[in-house]
Formats: sequence, C-alpha cells, structure tokens
Amino acid sequence: TLSLNTTTNTTMISTIDVTTLDEYLLGIAKKLGIEGQEVQTLINNCKDVFGKYCTTKSILQTLVRDSTSWSKLSVKLDPLIEKTIRDDLGAPVSPSVDSQAGKPIIFIWKYGGYDVKVKGNWDGWREHPLSPSIHGLSTTLIIPQGQFEYGYLVDGEFKIDTSALITTNQYNTSNNILIVYGQVETASFYQILTDLQTSNLQLQTQVQHLNEEVKVETDNYLSELILPFSLTSNV
Repeated sequence: TLSLNTTTNTTMISTIDVTTLDEYLLGIAKKLGIEGQEVQTLINNCKDVFGKYCTTKSILQTLVRDSTSWSKLSVKLDPLIEKTIRDDLGAPVSPSVDSQAGKPIIFIWKYGGYDVKVKGNWDGWREHPLSPSIHGLSTTLIIPQGQFEYGYLVDGEFKIDTSALITTNQYNTSNNILIVYGQVETASFYQILTDLQTSNLQLQTQVQHLNEEVKVETDNYLSELILPFSLTSNV
C-alpha cells in the first residue's frame, strides 16, 4: 500500500490500495457476517454490477466517490451491501438528502373516490392514505432509490393511474412504475413535473366547465328566442 499526502476533505483518494476486488468483497462479506456459499453469491452479484469497471479496491473507491456514476449502478445492489461499501470507502453524502434515505415523491390521485390510499413494493405494499390538497388527493412519501411498482386503493378497489407508466407483471396484473434515481435533483424534478401535470389538469377542467357554461347559456338564449314564436304558432 502506497500513501499519498492529500487533504481529507477532497474527493481524491488518499491511499492507493492494491487489494483486489475479490479480496475487498470478501472483507465486506465478513463485515456483514455473511458466510458459506452466500459469500461467493455476494461477490458474483457485486462483480456483475461494477466488476467490468474496476479490478481493485482503489478503482472501486474512485467509482463510489463519483456520485453520478455510482448512483446509476448502486440501485442494482442490495441496499445493505451498497451502504456498507459506500460508508467503507468514504463516499460523500449530500448534506441535504442521504441517497439511502430516499427522495420525497408526491403521489396524486385525480380520478375521484372518498377513501384513497397509495401502496407500492418499496415498503412491502403498506397503505398510505391520501389527503385533500391543492392537487386534489395527494400525499408525499420518502421513496428509496430503485425501480418500484405501485397502485392506488380507491374505496377498497385496487386501481392504477392511467396517465403514469404502467407494467404488467408475471401474475398478469397491471401496476404503475416509479423509478427513483440517486441524484438529489430528482426530487425537484418530480415536484416540477407534478406541478405541471396538475396545472394542465386544472386548465383542462376549467376549459371543460367554461364549455359547459357556454352551452347552457346558449341553450337558454335560443330557448328565449324560440319561445315567442312557439306561442304565436300555437295561438
């Protein structure tokens, strides 16, 4: 092991470690108390994710400290293994949001119903009630990184949002899809996208109401014009 004198508050590697990737992953397995055949499974799974990018601990450390690249790979790892590697190699954590803690995502249901809940496989399909808000019925949940399936329980009946991404699983049932990336900006992106979708929906609703009001006013006006002629013809 060769040491370099660098400051600890930078993203540079302070130590060039020639430990092989397999040796390092063996150490991770030991930290997690993994034994037997599961050790090789851990090594194989990790190498499938990032093995083609690095062969030593030092190269892996460089990869982990590149938050953009690592966030794209880390969603494929078991969360506990990913966090152990990230903490062990000193990956920088955002001061505002820890990528393992998750991102705030707004769920909106705009198709009616009185008792509406959202549920997904990010927490074992637990039910989270939606409440009235400026968006209609909505709630904000902290969702971890990864790709998930979810849907809505509307007055006891499971439904999906037809305006969102949809997938059909092995049981031939349809769910919505949610993808949460590691970047902190993702939460802001979802907020902006949600606001735009909500504004568009509100505009469409207002136009529909205006069209209905115009139709009613037009029908009333025509009735007032036609009524005198009808009375005259009857006489």
